[in-house]
Amino acid sequence: MNVLKLTARMLTAPLRCLCLAALLAIALSRGFAQGGPPIIYTQPQSQTTPVGSSVTFWVYAPATVTALNYQWRFNGVNIPGATGTNYTIPIIPGVQFSNAGDYSVTITNAVGNTTSSNATLTVIGSPTILTNPANVGKTQGTGHNFTVVAAGSSPLNYQWRYNNTNYIADATNSTLPLNNIQVWQGGIYSVIVANSYGVTNSSNATLTVTLSSGSPACWGNTTAPASTVPLGYSTGHKAVAAGGAHTLGLKTNEVVTGWGDNTYGQLNLSGLSNVTAIAAGQFHSLALTTNGTIVGAGLNTSGQLDVPSPLGRVTAIAAGAQHSLALLNDGTVTAWGDNSFDQTNVPAGLTDVVRIAAGYFHNLALKRDGTVVCWGNTNNGECDPPAVLDGVIAIAAGNGFSYALRTNGL
Repeated sequence: MNVLKLTARMLTAPLRCLCLAALLAIALSRGFAQGGPPIIYTQPQSQTTPVGSSVTFWVYAPATVTALNYQWRFNGVNIPGATGTNYTIPIIPGVQFSNAGDYSVTITNAVGNTTSSNATLTVIGSPTILTNPANVGKTQGTGHNFTVVAAGSSPLNYQWRYNNTNYIADATNSTLPLNNIQVWQGGIYSVIVANSYGVTNSSNATLTVTLSSGSPACWGNTTAPASTVPLGYSTGHKAVAAGGAHTLGLKTNEVVTGWGDNTYGQLNLSGLSNVTAIAAGQFHSLALTTNGTIVGAGLNTSGQLDVPSPLGRVTAIAAGAQHSLALLNDGTVTAWGDNSFDQTNVPAGLTDVVRIAAGYFHNLALKRDGTVVCWGNTNNGECDPPAVLDGVIAIAAGNGFSYALRTNGL
């Protein structure tokens, strides 16, 4: 019995040494001593939280012989002062959408450092506008991008508006591109941003559009292509004429331009040179050349392009819906084309005319003495001028109405 006890005691000391050596090896391998950099046992975890709440990220690394130092990072950039075992965004000011991203921590000891995996913070809530669209002034023919920067739970949906009421078709991105800006596009722009948690509106941004010298401009019904002046036509014009769905321009070099509907070839006068005047009807166009002759293009179902011959020296032209007028240098007027309302029946004895205008189905002639003569359709009283109408210096005719400008400006 005594022999067995002695043998056991002799074996115990070496076994204890072996156990201590093994424990030390394990400690060194796991960073409990100064033999290696820190080892992270528990990584920071991804979180989803509502905007305005508090959130904490934490990490666990066992202590080493030397002190552990912590540095938290946001999207790979050090967060000033975030040097503890955890990082907290407190309830005041609370989590914001700008806090969404990846968080990690680098732990350092005397031997080296270890960086944790990324923990993603997802912030949920209704949209918030970070950057509103800004006011801008542009010249017609240039371009501009309105932009909004918003944050919120994905997906974010956008809808741009014009003058706070008109939804702009296909304008459903964070950027609203405007190309070849027209004067009629001036106004207020804003955007609605929405997600599954709510809706918010941006502030208003005002677009101011100016015209360079010689630039045509349109307003009113802007849905037709004739309302948009093409790029390259923004300068150098001295006259314009508006038709049913097309527009003519006359440049200072006496060359015709045209844009809009060309279904009937009404724009085929584009490029015509040596022109002194232009006129646009519903679907036809007229040009007066420097030699006093008239050139026409477009629809001719009513003979509106059949210029009478011989006609004489022409000084001015006008185009109605489907009829045409010419003022001759002797002060007389000639008309041709549709005569459904007697609009081509020039009043007998009409002379001494200095200006003409053609409405849809009626005509006006301004005489040298400042009086106005009208003929054609008068269903709307367009040919019933005021009882005393004299001293007129300019006239214009539309669809069922007439205008006169007097020397007194009225």
